[in-house]
Amino acid sequence: MVLFEACHNEPACLQDKAGLEAITQLHRQLDDDANGNVDLSESDDFLREELQYDSGYEKRQRAFHHNDDMHISVKELWEAWLRSEVHNWTVEQTVEWLSQSVDLPQYKTLFLQHKVTGATLPRLAVNNMQYLSNVLGIKDPIHKQKLALKAMDVVLFGPPKGNVQFL
Repeated sequence: MVLFEACHNEPACLQDKAGLEAITQLHRQLDDDANGNVDLSESDDFLREELQYDSGYEKRQRAFHHNDDMHISVKELWEAWLRSEVHNWTVEQTVEWLSQSVDLPQYKTLFLQHKVTGATLPRLAVNNMQYLSNVLGIKDPIHKQKLALKAMDVVLFGPPKGNVQFL
């Protein structure tokens, strides 16, 4: 199974199986031809179609294809996620992102109660939205969709563009 090939019994995998499963699902969403790798055209399509970037997405795409790696495997995506700035966001930084980038400050208390950190964001990003509905109790379908898309963006492509600082 792809999930465990990416893992190799590494402590981070064993501690965050839900995160690895979410990253694997995100990879599957990006990998249109299902060849096990996300290439430049697939990430380009994803940025334009799913995240609706018309322009200015080139920097985000370069961040995704770090070191000019044109074919990103699940293992590489997982390793990049573990090294990312967003993965290490505290609860406070995640709440700041929720308020300023997602523009849904009404859920701040929920995020604080459930201690939602950057490491939790892949679970918000996956299609089934179980975490958003069942754990956080968010019912509004538009809010769930917005949260999922914004989480997907920062998980895959890094911190939000613009001048909001997540320190």
